Amino acid sequence: MSSKIHGDPATPVFKSYPGDPVRIRLLMPADKPRNHSFVLHGHSWKAQYSDPFSNIISVQGAISIGNVFNIILENGANQNPGDYSYRSGIFRWDVELGMWGILRIFDKIRDDLITINENDNFYKKYN
Repeated sequence: MSSKIHGDPATPVFKSYPGDPVRIRLLMPADKPRNHSFVLHGHSWKAQYSDPFSNIISVQGAISIGNVFNIILENGANQNPGDYSYRSGIFRWDVELGMWGILRIFDKIRDDLITINENDNFYKKYN
């Protein structure tokens, strides 16, 4: 399962630096009325991003027809560089159906990765 040996999988690979702000927008278009969930390993977020007293969670559940969720990762992308999988919560069926991907966090500045907002902590640490 190594991208270095086998290349990246045929699934979305999002890229970031440690501590970069990350916003994920989830929505469930019309389909069968089934609930799904969303997991991003190694990360957590507020259940209600605009509520400062909201619970911190690491799984967004109850994603069903017409639901929309805005996820803003607590403290941005994980401080430890590496690959973090995201997936639908039902591992057995949804992963084999392609409902997964990777958030790749780099440890070095890359010329091929365009920065949207410069992360001062990252640039001070690695420059």
